[in-house]
This record gives sequence, structure tokens and C-alpha cells, in this order.
Amino acid sequence: MDDLITMLRIPARAGAPLAASQQRPGDLRFVRAAVGGPAESAELALPAATMCVNMDGAQVGLPVNRRATLLLRASTPSRRREQVFGDVVVLGPPRRGVDTSLPTQLSWVLLNDHAGYQVTLQRPDAQTGVRDTGHVWVSVWDAYRGGLAIARAMPAAAVVAVTT
Repeated sequence: MDDLITMLRIPARAGAPLAASQQRPGDLRFVRAAVGGPAESAELALPAATMCVNMDGAQVGLPVNRRATLLLRASTPSRRREQVFGDVVVLGPPRRGVDTSLPTQLSWVLLNDHAGYQVTLQRPDAQTGVRDTGHVWVSVWDAYRGGLAIARAMPAAAVVAVTT
């Protein structure tokens, strides 16, 4: 029996809860059902992850997924102008061609309530980043939004949300 991996569904509907589930690696039926059609992958830089999106989302009129768009733009500086449409599934980066679990750092920040959130700005090719200690946000999505505003001065930096 295959080991199960953790995947996170981020619904497009504002306020709808995020949902983690255990699935078999490469379970395309689950991913297709979750995104509502054929899926394609968008690689996230920091932390390294894979976002599965509906490949026809914009063409078929799916709503913009504001939370997934924030995560994509924050994680991957080269995708700052892109939008994500419809529900998405996030999992870990493939390792030797096999899907992996959602990175612990993302699951911890996205699935748990914390007293506050800060951001670290880090170039994807760097080992460490610069933590912004001047701001504390009450939600992870506000932290990503605020971090992206700060990142305008550092366009090559990814925005990594961290807890206070």
C-alpha cells in the first residue's frame, strides 16, 4: 500500500475553510475533483510546494481564488502578476517524480490559528531571509498581502509567512 501524503484544498469562495486530507501520491481523480476539472501544476518557490489548479479556470469563468493568488504571488516572485481561478490543491514538491506532503511550514501557518503573523523576505536562491519585525498581522492572508506590499522594494524576494 502506498504511503499517504497530506494535500490542502484552498476553496475559491471567501471564508470557506481550508481542508487538509490524506491522499495517495499521484491521485489525479482527487485533484481533478477538487479543482473541478483538468489540473495543471504551478510550482511554488518558498517554501517549495506544488499548487494544482484548474487548467481552464479562467476560460470557464471560475472565480478568482484570492487566497491561492496571494500564496502563489508571495511564494514565487516571477508570478506576481498571475491570478488563480477556482479551488486549488497544494501539496509538497515532487521528489524523484513522486508527489510529497504539504510542507510542514505551510500546514502550520495555514491550518492553525496563531496570535499573530509576520513575514520573512527571502530570495528563492538564498539560505536565509530578512524578517520584518515592524509589522504583526492578525491573519495569515493579511500577512501575505502586507508582505507583498513590502516586497515591492525587493521584487526578487519571496514572502514567507511565519508566526509570532
